[in-house]
Amino acid sequence: MFKGLFVLFFLMTPSLYSATGDDFPFDAQESSADQIEKGLSQEGGLSESEKTIQENEKTEWGGSLRSDLMFYQFDHTIRDDYIYSPFVTSLFLDHKWSDHLRFFFRGQGTYHLVKDPIENELNSSAEENKDVETQLDELKVQFLAFKNLFVSLGVQKLKWGAGRFWNPSDFLNQEVKNLVEKEDRRAGLRLAKFHLPVNESNFYYITHFSPSHEQDWTGHALRYEVPIPSSITPGEISLTYYGRKNQEGRGAGDISFALGPIDVYFEGAFAQSKEMNSFVAGVNYEWQYSDQDFLVFNLESFSNPGGVSSPDDYLGKIMNEQFIPFHVAQRYLAGSLYFPKPWHLTHTDFSIMLIHNQVDHGHYLRWGALWYGYKKFTVSFFAGTRFGGSQNSEFRLGGLNHDYLARAEYQF
Repeated sequence: MFKGLFVLFFLMTPSLYSATGDDFPFDAQESSADQIEKGLSQEGGLSESEKTIQENEKTEWGGSLRSDLMFYQFDHTIRDDYIYSPFVTSLFLDHKWSDHLRFFFRGQGTYHLVKDPIENELNSSAEENKDVETQLDELKVQFLAFKNLFVSLGVQKLKWGAGRFWNPSDFLNQEVKNLVEKEDRRAGLRLAKFHLPVNESNFYYITHFSPSHEQDWTGHALRYEVPIPSSITPGEISLTYYGRKNQEGRGAGDISFALGPIDVYFEGAFAQSKEMNSFVAGVNYEWQYSDQDFLVFNLESFSNPGGVSSPDDYLGKIMNEQFIPFHVAQRYLAGSLYFPKPWHLTHTDFSIMLIHNQVDHGHYLRWGALWYGYKKFTVSFFAGTRFGGSQNSEFRLGGLNHDYLARAEYQF
């Protein structure tokens, strides 16, 4: 039934909107990896000035060097404090063979200066417990076919959903995004992605291949994104379906729109098995408190029927290797404040994040500061603390009380 409704909605919706060929322009200010994703225009080409920009920048490359120092403080009656320090090198190469053909690579290598002792305990074998690890983030070819069909083949990153903290519709990734990291540091997926702009809307078809090359594993996804008419309110509606052989199909929908200065969004995932359903609702507000200064406030709730309803069930999740931080309980609340360049501190950003587990009443509070005053070199510091609930609450399991992160990164 869901498939039928999805197809019916897809067939009906394009006729409701109209657009020109400039809806998906090439933007020289965007990252070059994103430019072809939006399309070069429905007319099938770039303007003369945009072609000149592209001809002058056939190949781009770069990367970053990042060093992290993490300190975890525990209740000493349970375990000792420890330090973990990885050094990460990331490289990318973006080559444009022509206006409509592009190759992109991004990968990273991690050297563990000081290993995570918990990971050492979990991965005791020599093959799993390495000093150096590599990760392929993206290795793809992108090209334009039939004037307005954008094709992307290979390993690539993909994340769907309107939620800021949680994304129930992020079906394709087997690993959930680290909720406290701003960037998505997960490895890429093996995909064949087809993007068809239809007036102002976007239709995607994706073939998802097995990371371990299993022939019967292949999944298929459909996604349709359509803007809400500007005469009503700025916003967008999306529908998603994902299915794989011998696995229950899943559907999702999300909507985001503006109510004056407040952005509102909803996201939900649906399946026949109720424990696979989950929902997100949130608001985002940008407050200008002076001529040059503003702060961004975000509040979000997450309902997860597949999670546990009591802290007593955490042990079972751990034993079955199903304990996923910030996703293990049935209900969460999260809020954040972001202060870019406050009080004339032109090279410093501040952030505060609070996550509340509504099942065990535990809290996780994290604040951070980012300094970027010297060219492409940044230094950041984050401190997290856990409070509320009992010693058996999610955020305090194992006796963990505080965590700290100092990070230095240089982009080249």
